[in-house]
Amino acid sequence: MAKKALLTDSQKKIIFFFPRLFFKFLPAEKWLCRTIEQRKALKLYKQFIPPATAYNKDTWRKANRAGINFRFNLSEQVDWYNYFALPQQGFENFLGSIPEDAIVLDVGANIGTTALRFAKKCSKGMIYAFEPAKENYKRLRENISLNELTNIVAVNKGCGNNHTEKLLVHAHDHNSGMNRIAVSDDEEGEIINIIRLDDFVKEKGVKKIHAIKADTEGFELQVLMGAAEILEKDKPVLLLELEDEQLKKMGSSAAELIHFLNQKGYSDIRNAETLEKINPGEDLTALHLDIICKVKN
Repeated sequence: MAKKALLTDSQKKIIFFFPRLFFKFLPAEKWLCRTIEQRKALKLYKQFIPPATAYNKDTWRKANRAGINFRFNLSEQVDWYNYFALPQQGFENFLGSIPEDAIVLDVGANIGTTALRFAKKCSKGMIYAFEPAKENYKRLRENISLNELTNIVAVNKGCGNNHTEKLLVHAHDHNSGMNRIAVSDDEEGEIINIIRLDDFVKEKGVKKIHAIKADTEGFELQVLMGAAEILEKDKPVLLLELEDEQLKKMGSSAAELIHFLNQKGYSDIRNAETLEKINPGEDLTALHLDIICKVKN
């Protein structure tokens, strides 16, 4: 039985309101970043982080994280999370499984926080970072330019199971990571181009794909369907967001995505953070986590 939290989120918000204001001052903010990055009393100190919504729009910081230079906008959730060096154990587990000569497809690259980590790790490989949103793509290229990495290519496209155009909705003012494909005609957003990964690698003459990361707010099954030949031929290790509710909005489900992976030979599917195996027949309703998927040798 899970332990009951000592404080509710509302209580934490009240208790830490003034301390969080203090840590918006730059010297205190930088000290907090260093402390969290060193994983000192993480559970305690992360309570003092001012939320992304507390920062004015376009609050910029330059910082180096894991040996990579970034320009972060603290009013954006993705930037905020990485600026404060909060744990991403699932991604670290995935990164550790990729060799230095890997060719990686990063689908939903946003501003490059994962793609640039791939590029640094895979110094003898190549990274293709797909980001369809105009503003995110601009910032992806900017962050690439801040580093002396020549093995990363930014691609201003989305990925799916056919070549088409889609409407991309900016679903949250403070979180561009929640950009998603429109599900109704009355939504507003920007028109993006969708391509198939199978066609992309053929056009580029890429012989083997070693890894694919896809975080596309429920569009993951369509991405994988457009990469069916890659999955069957190369059997790359996968890092996927598995969010049942978002998948259902896009016409699939967590169960359907897992079934598709099983059909392609991916029988080793695990919670990316804990590495606990997801077993066949497990109830995936309302599930929201990242998964690492492999084909057993």
